[in-house]
Amino acid sequence: MVVTDGGRVMHFLLAHDASVEPQDLPLLKRDQRRVRVDFTEPSRLVAHVAHTLRTADDTSTERIEP
Repeated sequence: MVVTDGGRVMHFLLAHDASVEPQDLPLLKRDQRRVRVDFTEPSRLVAHVAHTLRTADDTSTERIEP
């Protein structure tokens, strides 16, 4: 789940080819990192599909280090 600057809550599923692994996500939350998400809106799912996550400084999060 991501909350936009405007307060909108968006739910995401990680794409199989996403730039991060599920185990990387708690570190982003713990550090309250701002992220940018490249995603698609599939017609048959209730969540967006996240393909790329980047920290707000546009650094790609190919691996997030603790």
